[in-house]
Amino acid sequence: MPIIEINRQHFREILYDLPEEKLHWDEVKRTIPMMGASFEREDEETISFEFFPNRPDLYSVEGAARAYRSYVTSQPFSQDLYSLQGRSGIYLEVASSVLEVRPYIGCVMVRGVNIDENSLRSIMNVQEKLHMTLGRGRKKMAIGIHDFSPLYPPFRYLGANPDEVSFLPLQGDREMTLAEILKYHDKGVEYAHTLDGFPRYPVILDSKGQVLSFPPIINGELTRVTEDTTDIFVDCTGTSLRVIEESLNIITAQLIDLGGRAESVEIRYPPGAYERGESGGAELGIRETPPFEWTHLKISLKDAKRLLGVEIEVEEAIEALNRMGFPVQFLRGEVLEVSVPPMRVDILHPVDLFEDMAIGYGYDRFEGDLPKTPAFGEELPGKELEGQLRELMIGLKYQEVKTLTLVSEAELKALEMDREAGVEVINPLSEDHSALRPSLLPSLLGFLRNNRHRDFPQRVFEIGEVVRGG
Repeated sequence: MPIIEINRQHFREILYDLPEEKLHWDEVKRTIPMMGASFEREDEETISFEFFPNRPDLYSVEGAARAYRSYVTSQPFSQDLYSLQGRSGIYLEVASSVLEVRPYIGCVMVRGVNIDENSLRSIMNVQEKLHMTLGRGRKKMAIGIHDFSPLYPPFRYLGANPDEVSFLPLQGDREMTLAEILKYHDKGVEYAHTLDGFPRYPVILDSKGQVLSFPPIINGELTRVTEDTTDIFVDCTGTSLRVIEESLNIITAQLIDLGGRAESVEIRYPPGAYERGESGGAELGIRETPPFEWTHLKISLKDAKRLLGVEIEVEEAIEALNRMGFPVQFLRGEVLEVSVPPMRVDILHPVDLFEDMAIGYGYDRFEGDLPKTPAFGEELPGKELEGQLRELMIGLKYQEVKTLTLVSEAELKALEMDREAGVEVINPLSEDHSALRPSLLPSLLGFLRNNRHRDFPQRVFEIGEVVRGG
């Protein structure tokens, strides 16, 4: 789980209007773990917490301070504050040449951001935390954060010949081609595997041909963000449109917390560009990004009581949800309408709100109870054999891997496996998870493919479930 280092001075500056007793560090150390974190360590300048991976909106000092304010004041987030302030008038054109490499992109324009040493460090830190978690090491998603002042929109996102485009990368001492960056720049060497096998590499250019970014590797020195920066342009590229939009919403909220006014950017995809199975293969067309919009869910307090096992009154439920940042409207009976802010990307279902209701209510108010039905555990049939096989393989110097039962239909087709042998997933959230595997082979080969940049030999095995149709 990600460990977030909170600068004490920056945290207090953000929460300047809270009563002093709420800013005592003993109170902070007591309260933040109740929100879904564990205290890790502290020194004179910082205090660190390990946040649960389902809350990427808390991966920054600003995000943690935002949640802390609501929790200690019972005041929900402002819908006026955390909203787009119109369209920027900026657009970005996506070229067909980049679709095979890194097909999706989202952008946001944020003006009037207050940047100092602490907030700049926080922006860079959350960028890397999101790369590591949601971005899966920049493969699914990578973020570029730019000083807008030297740029000339509109922008272009295209696949370029690695030897024909050159620019001065961040922390570079000379201009380098894309191919040279992958060979000689620290970040290029580290993330070169994300572009293995592609003849063209993604780049973002402005209308004068200046290079903003070589995603997912490195930005240009031209757009380095400093303490003098006030207007910020953010790009977010990757192979998962959902992850891109979620990450962009989180970054947008953070920049709003730093005083910025967020505006949308128009993304123009070429004709024939489609989502790859993530939402039924809809044509991408022209999109306004980010999708920084509030959603609204109706929940039943009766269902919440049943799942949580506590008798919670309507007023208590509303206050608990307010403490977690959600504006709530009472409709009728025991039905509430909850407004979900755009950076709360973990809220997918009323059950998620029930969990937050429990956190806001306070787990310390839940009483323990003995199970009404005694049960006695025993080893499942076949587990003894699994253990013997596992011990044997490890003794032969193989390393066990655990992969998902879900695979892509493309993997089954590549291995010439009978499509009928597997089980198709209807309306999959991702093309990578569109079928249940009929064999362990697709998963193991996928593991080896994703680790081609690691040392050889790679001796791996898996003991897991397979599903066969018919």
